[in-house]
Amino acid sequence: MLTKKLPPPPKRVFPRKLKKAAPPPRTAVDWQAGAKTTAVTGADRIKLHVPSNPMKPGSEAAATFAKYADGMTVDEAMTAGITAEALAYDRKRGHVTLHPLPDFMRLLVMAAAA
Repeated sequence: MLTKKLPPPPKRVFPRKLKKAAPPPRTAVDWQAGAKTTAVTGADRIKLHVPSNPMKPGSEAAATFAKYADGMTVDEAMTAGITAEALAYDRKRGHVTLHPLPDFMRLLVMAAAA
């Protein structure tokens, strides 16, 4: 029989919780020259800045985004079924920009020259 007392079990040392790393800073959206940020009119042209539909496939948002066409006016977009809220969301995310006709034509010429 043991007469000697056993030492107490060692204290469990839990690893210190690590702080989560800060998310990387969001890159600023390149709105390109002439993009409107206020006073949207029905004659403004829509310029798409994404190569494909960025919305979740099969969602209502994807179906709405598929209605966009490069160069369509805001009035044509509203007639096609794009809501003002959807247009504002896509502008905020940088998927589309709005341009008055002279600026839109200048963008097309610059794109063709590049």
